[in-house]
Amino acid sequence: MSLVTKFTKEEKAEMKHQYGDWDLKKNKKWAAEQIEGELSYHYTPYILEQLKKYPFAKKYSEKLWLIVKLKEFEIHTSEYAENRIKNDKIYRWGSLTEELRIRIHFRECEKNTSDFIESRIGDYPIEKPIDEIQQRIMFKVIETGGYEKANFISDFIELRMKDIKCKDIKEEMEVRKLLLEHEMHSNPYIESRIKEFNFKRGELLDRLNGEVAIRMTLEEISKYISDEINEKYDFWINRGFEVKTIDEELEARYTISNCFKFDTDYINRETNRLIGEQLVRNPAEEYKTRINLGYYEDNVKDKEKIANKDAFWDLISVDGLENQALLKEELNQVGKGFCLAKWNQVSILLQTGQTHSCHHPRPHQVPLKELEENPTALHNTELKKGLRASMLKGGRPKECDYCWNVEDANPKAFSDRTMKSGEGWAFPYFDKIKNSNPKSNIQPTYVEVSFSNQCNMACGYCDPKSSSNWQHEISTKGHYPTSGMFNNIEWMEREGIVPIPHTKPNPYRDAFWKWWPDLYPGLHTFRITGGEPLLSKDTFKVLDYIIDNPTINPRLEMSINSNLCAPQDKFEEFIDKVKYITDNDLIWNFTLFTSIESWGKHAEYMRDGMDTKRFWNNLDTFLTKCQKPEATIMATYNITSIFSYDKVIEQVFEMKKKHYNGKRYRHYAIILDTAYLRHPEFLSVRILPTEWSEKIKADVGIMEKYAEEKYTYIYGHGHGGFYDFEREKLRRVLDWVNSPLDDIKWLMNTRRDFALYIDEFDKRREKNFLETFPEMKDFYYSCKKLV
Repeated sequence: MSLVTKFTKEEKAEMKHQYGDWDLKKNKKWAAEQIEGELSYHYTPYILEQLKKYPFAKKYSEKLWLIVKLKEFEIHTSEYAENRIKNDKIYRWGSLTEELRIRIHFRECEKNTSDFIESRIGDYPIEKPIDEIQQRIMFKVIETGGYEKANFISDFIELRMKDIKCKDIKEEMEVRKLLLEHEMHSNPYIESRIKEFNFKRGELLDRLNGEVAIRMTLEEISKYISDEINEKYDFWINRGFEVKTIDEELEARYTISNCFKFDTDYINRETNRLIGEQLVRNPAEEYKTRINLGYYEDNVKDKEKIANKDAFWDLISVDGLENQALLKEELNQVGKGFCLAKWNQVSILLQTGQTHSCHHPRPHQVPLKELEENPTALHNTELKKGLRASMLKGGRPKECDYCWNVEDANPKAFSDRTMKSGEGWAFPYFDKIKNSNPKSNIQPTYVEVSFSNQCNMACGYCDPKSSSNWQHEISTKGHYPTSGMFNNIEWMEREGIVPIPHTKPNPYRDAFWKWWPDLYPGLHTFRITGGEPLLSKDTFKVLDYIIDNPTINPRLEMSINSNLCAPQDKFEEFIDKVKYITDNDLIWNFTLFTSIESWGKHAEYMRDGMDTKRFWNNLDTFLTKCQKPEATIMATYNITSIFSYDKVIEQVFEMKKKHYNGKRYRHYAIILDTAYLRHPEFLSVRILPTEWSEKIKADVGIMEKYAEEKYTYIYGHGHGGFYDFEREKLRRVLDWVNSPLDDIKWLMNTRRDFALYIDEFDKRREKNFLETFPEMKDFYYSCKKLV
């Protein structure tokens, strides 16, 4: 609004500076003539009309200055500008200089005007002209859609805008952009579901952004809405499968839709059986199971047996006494010594170049000549091929006498021949193996490999074959002065199986990697042992291969051994890779195997090189960061375990409770697998006085107190306590310790070896047995007297 009633001081100063001479008396006549000339030259109806508004212009200098200013007005005039000058309620000006700036501004506004824009100007505060220009530009974008011709004023958006109050035009622009995305992700299904969500908390734009994400997810969900998917989805929900977010719902529905890609009579029968036995608990597990069954149906299973719908031949693995009896009968029909493990299972020691199928037979050397011609000789040696041929003809190879002893002692018993042949890596291949040529090269489905004996520890009961530290010690200081020359390596030197150092070329390792691309796709189980696998670059090469080839073998069950005391950067790299692999379901499952069997300084004494705090912290970190894998502690119960094993039990129980999450492959987070040490005999609990068995009995009681069955009721879910087989394993140790011992000569000699070993161990390792185990002082000295 114009409030010009006089010239300002600044304007008068400008007039005086430019036209002051015109007001001098001596120039009066000349000035009057010049004024008339200027008017005639600049004469326009607009200027003449405008001059009437400024009667306070009296002096010649004022009139001339005013004429020039009005000419500038005329340059910046239009019907729109004049209308704004007369009626504007936004701006106020008190000088012609200010009015000129306003006129220029109005002409700029005129470039961005429309009925829509004019109806909106004033909705947001305007403190200065630039604010209005920006608003008009943005309103124009809203009206026209900008360069992309977007419809920011659709019925959908306008309806939503009625309930939204924006603080300024910039926010409104962002709101409309987001509402446009809402409209892009809108359909009847989405609109019916979007009402389930509360978008009333938080900042406006954050709420609308959140709604975009939810709409996009609902749009994806709408792609997986069908009668059969809905029926299966409701089935899992009714079985207690929890869906807490729409992202989880999308994942579930997508997974269910993929299940229908593996939809045959055999797959449906076996899947339904596994669901009924609660071995399959959710859509993801059903999908993985169907993939697995599809693979076996297409590549392994005998089609005629599947077509007969015989439940036994539907199985992927065999459990239960009745099924074990059927399997044993089927095996015996081929041959009394027929065992699928001789074909499908192999343990390979690359550091010594040895191999054996099943862990019972002694490993034998892989001839380098065979290896040069055939890298699969790591499993398919001519020796093994001969044993397979014998089994197919009813033979019982001598190296497998562990099982023959079990079966001959009790014909109704099930030896490991039956147990292993019933495993998922063996049983589905029954007919293929039965009908195979024993001279053929077999791709094993269960592979256990040790890349080297490189290890950062030297556990008291370990050996040079499995620990480079032990190998170095024995090479430099000789064997221990026990009756059996503990860890003597002369026999290894005679047989040519001294471990090849990890820093040296190794033809067996080279052959393994040459074989690997053909081996990996058909693997069911793959386990890396050591040494300490996290010190080996080959371990990480395997993990990287899985990451780089994510679709080749999602059926793989993988495990890695670790003492959890490798350099921390290696451990963290290991966790990161395992987390990526398991989070993205690149394999079927993963287990970390580790070992500890006593607490604190007791453990650090026997497991030389261990830091027990790091061990437990790293185990906790693994189970925290890796939400799907599980861990198994292989406790080698020995003479140093007896006084602190209760603390190990308590710690494992706490970790069971803490790390159960319902997401893990095998339900549980951690298992305590207790096995008594057999060799070296002088470190076994068998040589202790029988009264100490009361401590073992008390530990069994602790595990019973934390029994799985009790805590299922307390927590409302299973897998928070010790399973019956975990308790039974420790009870077996107790039974073994308490069993009659008739060979006193053996006992005296073994106790003598104990004293000899401990003295030498303390000397070489700079330890002190009696300071660490003061409870064993009397026992130690009683053994010392036998030396």
